[in-house]
Amino acid sequence: MVPPVNQGGPSPPNPYLTQQFLSSILSQRGPSALPYSEDTKWLIRQHLVSLTDAYPSLEPKTTTFTHNDGRSVNLLQADGTIPMSFQGVTYNIPIVMWLMESYHRHPPCVYVNPTRDMIIKRPHAHVNPSGMVSVPYLQNWVYPSSNLVDLVRNLIMEFGRDPPLYSQHRPNPNPNPNPSPSHGSGSGYGPAPSGHSLVSSNLGPAVSASYARPTIPLRAYPSSPYGSSGSFSRPQSDDPMEEYKRNAINKLVETVHGDVVGMRKGREES
Repeated sequence: MVPPVNQGGPSPPNPYLTQQFLSSILSQRGPSALPYSEDTKWLIRQHLVSLTDAYPSLEPKTTTFTHNDGRSVNLLQADGTIPMSFQGVTYNIPIVMWLMESYHRHPPCVYVNPTRDMIIKRPHAHVNPSGMVSVPYLQNWVYPSSNLVDLVRNLIMEFGRDPPLYSQHRPNPNPNPNPSPSHGSGSGYGPAPSGHSLVSSNLGPAVSASYARPTIPLRAYPSSPYGSSGSFSRPQSDDPMEEYKRNAINKLVETVHGDVVGMRKGREES
């Protein structure tokens, strides 16, 4: 069973540091200035401050966004996770929200940001295969009343009805005949829902993945594929063979250490 959102996970950003960062980055002028109109920068700051107050797991940052025509521009984004309740259990959904140049007259661009252990549900009513989100709140964005806090509330509601991400069981390339007990039944994957038993994955031919309950592990999430800030790293793989090797090495080190201690005591007694 996957632990709820309120257990573990990265520490939320300091609210004071967040406000200080936004004030500094939005007050820059000249070539380094962000491409937002001056009359909206204060409102952008207020929207992001309110967002992080309501959802501390989302962190504002600046990152390069590449448009479809190849243009690259430095934009603000809110990156992190939002809590989603599904069948009585709370999960973390990794997302990234881009504040485009025309914000806030136009809505942000929102993407789900799956880790390598997740796949996007296909088809999904509100998420396309690239991860781009389109929910009613974005489609009906109204200036100036629409805001980021209400957007996240709408995302939570829609994702709770139809989770956009699922965990996938990857085949073990190095099967271990005697796996460590720590890699038994407690893998964190629940039973596959009815109708989603086996599907073709994009891992290559003749490779299948099973949909399990939506599971968002509590870990550091990678940055969006649409821009990189370098602040997150991918988690290490839990390979049973590597775990077995580590356990064997640790046991050998403990045995050698015990022998050395015994030899020292023998010399002292003699």
